[in-house]
Amino acid sequence: MKLLERVDGVQQETVCEAVFTQTYDIIVCGAGTAGIIAGITAARMGACVLCVEMGTFPGGMGTGIVMGYYHGDHLKGQCSALDEEIVQLSDRICSQKKGWCEGIHAEAKKLVYEAAYADAGGTIWYESMACGVWTKEDAIQGLRILENGRMQDVACKMVIDATAEANICRLAGLPVYMGRESDGQAQAFSAVCLVMNEANELEHVYRDNGFINNSDMMQVSAAVTCAFAESDAQGAYSRNSQNRMLLCGAVIGKREGLHGMGQTQMTGEMLFGEEDVPQPVFTMSGPYDTHLYDAAFESELVNDFLLRGLRDKVLTAQVPYGAFVAKGIKGLLLAGIGMDISHDALPPVRLKKNVMRSGEAAAVAACLALRQDCYPEDCYESVRQEMVQRGLLQENVTPMQWRTEETLPPEQLKQQADEWAVYLIGKKNRGEDTDWLLSYLPEREDYSLFCYALTALTQSAARGDTKAMNAVLDLVDNETFSRQLTLNGYQKKTVLERSGMLKTYVHKKLEKKGRK
Repeated sequence: MKLLERVDGVQQETVCEAVFTQTYDIIVCGAGTAGIIAGITAARMGACVLCVEMGTFPGGMGTGIVMGYYHGDHLKGQCSALDEEIVQLSDRICSQKKGWCEGIHAEAKKLVYEAAYADAGGTIWYESMACGVWTKEDAIQGLRILENGRMQDVACKMVIDATAEANICRLAGLPVYMGRESDGQAQAFSAVCLVMNEANELEHVYRDNGFINNSDMMQVSAAVTCAFAESDAQGAYSRNSQNRMLLCGAVIGKREGLHGMGQTQMTGEMLFGEEDVPQPVFTMSGPYDTHLYDAAFESELVNDFLLRGLRDKVLTAQVPYGAFVAKGIKGLLLAGIGMDISHDALPPVRLKKNVMRSGEAAAVAACLALRQDCYPEDCYESVRQEMVQRGLLQENVTPMQWRTEETLPPEQLKQQADEWAVYLIGKKNRGEDTDWLLSYLPEREDYSLFCYALTALTQSAARGDTKAMNAVLDLVDNETFSRQLTLNGYQKKTVLERSGMLKTYVHKKLEKKGRK
């Protein structure tokens, strides 16, 4: 048997025999938005389940602080009946809530989740985390868990990684990835708080703060601290500076962390209906919720969609079964935002209702594999049938028809002088429109237009446009080069320095090209 661990950031593998103190059918790592639904689902299906949670409550962001933008039209599943209980209990606990908080009280949700899980016979360990993975012949045998300061080895047949950071994949030495291709930037996280307004209503409010390198813990720590400590923190959260801040979120509003590698990656092409989805397992629905301030650095596919003004249109798409099934170790399933989902496809899939569906889907796959004495990759058909029966998989989904031919001639586009014009001209530029694009590079207030011009010229340079290459390198390599991303709070502006990231982007794109 092998124990796979990471010690001081170094992957280690020890061949030895485990002494298991307890045995479960399924261990769910992370009892957050996806994990607690996975635990409840698996326990209700008759499995012996252990949830391992670093915090002190189940439900993740939905119980940590975020109470709004949650309910609405969505497919059936375990969460539907739970939602009804949560709303009923919320009304009894606290009724003075601002309308868009939608009647969800965090403490009520914790109570409903804990009761449902306990009634189904599940076990949960709070303030605990997995520290190692036991395997034999590349199959899960159990986990080493730090539980309330005590290290113990626990046997299991299946593990669901719902940690939002693919932590079990990392412990096992499996490949992980994060962020967009151009510069590795992940979606922003939010600092969330609760305020009391002048009408004595609770307002759940937030501000995006996480335009940083999520893998740099010093940057993350500084960003979280500054989010609540700056003088404009309360003002940025509320239109009325007289509102009283009551509490800050127990956890940050993470939108994107590390992803595990599955049998199949859900791509942007699948999301936007440009590729067929192999072995669909559940249907997701939601807008393309990007929280972007520098969309110019997203992929061409994403910009083709966003710059048509379709950001708020609801997308409905299938999620492939292979995105749940980890590659490299048998018996390991992925759930939540740690699934194998490309950065392009993540914005709608990561929304709460879809994340909860993913937890249910992972639990169904684990339980049916146990019943059939096989691994999840070998029982897709029975999982598909179960998901259809649960109302979580709609087999006939028609993708949004959004592709249209661009008919405006270049000269008419230039007259628009907006991001769409700069983007379209830049896509086709081979030098003929370089001078026009260069007009958007000087220091200006519009950071977005600047970024579209910079990316367009950098891509032109990579295609051999000497004038564009010299211009962008002269710009970013100049000692006085400074570009700032401005985020608007209600009381003042928050400014983030982005010069280093822009320079890195340009050099990465041109690393095989030399100045001429």
